[in-house]
Amino acid sequence: MHFESAAEVVEHCKEKGLMLWVEPEPNEPRFQAHPDSDGSGHFRLVSVRTERKSGVGLDGIHQGDTTDFTVSERALSEMNEQAGNDRADVRRISNRSINRAFIYLDISDFSTLAPGKQVLVINDLSSQVLLRAYLDHDIYQGQRDVSGLESQICIGDGYILVYRDAALAAKIACSIAADIDVRRARKWLSVPFHYRMSVHWGPVYSFFDPGRKDWNYVGSGINDGHRVLEAIGSRLDDVVYISESVRDEILRGDTSHAPLSGMHGYMTNEGRSKDKHGIPRRLYRMDHTAVAKEHIDQLNFCLRVK
Repeated sequence: MHFESAAEVVEHCKEKGLMLWVEPEPNEPRFQAHPDSDGSGHFRLVSVRTERKSGVGLDGIHQGDTTDFTVSERALSEMNEQAGNDRADVRRISNRSINRAFIYLDISDFSTLAPGKQVLVINDLSSQVLLRAYLDHDIYQGQRDVSGLESQICIGDGYILVYRDAALAAKIACSIAADIDVRRARKWLSVPFHYRMSVHWGPVYSFFDPGRKDWNYVGSGINDGHRVLEAIGSRLDDVVYISESVRDEILRGDTSHAPLSGMHGYMTNEGRSKDKHGIPRRLYRMDHTAVAKEHIDQLNFCLRVK
């Protein structure tokens, strides 16, 4: 089997669930490859294995064997050009992790609702709240790519939203929270509900989910996002908490442009709380009503017009 382009390699790896080895060079990452022995000028890439036989290991995975397919020099060049781009699909099939922000939206006491009401809650979330929030023109100019929204995953009693930017994720979490608050106050929800939200930033690996026909995530970034939600506890709801890593991203980033201005002033250190594994998590509570004031004003205007 032979591939002439990086896109063909990506599709093959998605179908077969393959991960390829990239040399751990921080500045110029390159896929490890060896000239094919047949003298054709083609290359064989190196796969990933879980048991250590030789070579470098990282996060429990190690260099494996050469692939049973070859790639052209052009395909290899394309792959190496994209190996450092964390938005490229080529990066997703490699052993290099990417950083993403994960918003966990949990519906309070969801399991106590009758199944029919559960459906209405999720329908309201997907068709009204989430759609309105992440298409807020003042924040994202109405474009999914501009907003940085990469994936939206329903987890039964809520959603996981995945973003490429931690500060934007914190902002949008506040907008979603404010949206729910306003709709509940104005009785615009089919079933009134309460929520808890957490935002975490961290490294993950990708795998292609054929059922969703989209990339999915594993790793500390998505796992610790849920741990932050656990650390909040069930005694509070209608709150948005961010992790220390999100706060650090906000503090080191450029929040001078309008959508993110003032974010620094609305993060309150709530100390450390332990998750269910006993690991302390430093949490920061967002004043989501203040952060999303313009969003609330626009929403109230839209609802009045409606």
